[in-house]
Amino acid sequence: TKTYANTNLPMKSPAGSRTKSEDRTSFSLYPADLKILNDSLARLTERKVLTDRTKFVRCLLHSATELDLFAYAAVQHREDSLKAGPRETEYVEERVTIVLPVTDLSKVERAVRQLKTKGVRANESYILRALLRRLPSLDALTPLVAGYLDKFPDGRSRAGRAKVK
Repeated sequence: TKTYANTNLPMKSPAGSRTKSEDRTSFSLYPADLKILNDSLARLTERKVLTDRTKFVRCLLHSATELDLFAYAAVQHREDSLKAGPRETEYVEERVTIVLPVTDLSKVERAVRQLKTKGVRANESYILRALLRRLPSLDALTPLVAGYLDKFPDGRSRAGRAKVK
């Protein structure tokens, strides 16, 4: 095994502790997307559903079907094409890197490929932005996120480890 220079400490693999069923990906988000994301998290917190951006995005991508992802992006594309000027008026504000189950990432990639066959320029970030811009109502979102967090507890916390056992 490789070690850090001048130490006997082993280097972690680039994948860290991820399993082969997970992969890391990054999404570029515009200020409008970050506002939706942060506002949603704040509104969920008001309803006692405590989550962070990573788990929230994982929940959205896990819960949406491939058809949902395609449809939301197609509607977003139609709206973008009706705008005068560029699709976005601001620059990308942040890149969010998330470890996703390979099955969920594959679903996003398939939606991107389907969009491209229809002549729509899209990527994984575009899919997430379209999904964020079409979030369900807070009444529908709250049980969706709460159910996801219950089904996929965070193993880093004491409460999460107790649920995993």
